[in-house]
Amino acid sequence: MSNSYILSVDEPWNFENSKGGIELEGEVIRVIDEKHVIFKSQEEVCIDGVRGRLFLLCTRYQGDTLVHDDGIEGVAGGGLIMTDDYMIADEKTIEKNAVYVIIGGIKKSEE
Repeated sequence: MSNSYILSVDEPWNFENSKGGIELEGEVIRVIDEKHVIFKSQEEVCIDGVRGRLFLLCTRYQGDTLVHDDGIEGVAGGGLIMTDDYMIADEKTIEKNAVYVIIGGIKKSEE
């Protein structure tokens, strides 16, 4: 399974990447469970004064999943991770140390 993904940011509505678009290219660096993944964007972003490139992405709708047999895809809410132990911490710890700033969708990159 390729780790190359695109995160499309729908909210905040005024989000722009360094090229003026709404998409962030990056990779999924950790699958916590079927509803939570960690996405690392190739570029640092600043949203509402918070800077980072690591996002905790969670399913947006009850009953949905992000992790599927053929990859990761779905509508997600996300927050910039503000902790250094994101590779070993459980979802609740990471969630407590994330600033929720985006709503969007994640899909495989069309490499």
